Amino acid sequence: MAIYATVEERGRVGVYRIDVPGGARARVVYDGTVGSLSVGPRGRTLAFVVGGMGSFYFATSSGLAAYDTTLLSAHMVQHMILSMVVPVFCALGAPVTLALRQAMLAEIGRLAA
Repeated sequence: MAIYATVEERGRVGVYRIDVPGGARARVVYDGTVGSLSVGPRGRTLAFVVGGMGSFYFATSSGLAAYDTTLLSAHMVQHMILSMVVPVFCALGAPVTLALRQAMLAEIGRLAA
């Protein structure tokens, strides 16, 4: 299922598509990885998932992505999001630290068993 929207800009009408199954797949991946973590504050998880991966998904799957090959302004906004917003929120989320903590807990559980 996809959501279609019509956009009119400078007299041209265009249709873009937001891929809902792509969002559902991202949710399944999130539930299987980050959702199962028992350590780490919620703020870091939200920064990584909503701020980082959410803005990445917006830049690559929304109407902005539909117009990046036709409008230079849309292309440059996409560049700014991908180079200035996504890395900041991904770094704030510190996913490597969370993964290392989870691996350490799994190792301790394996050694205790």
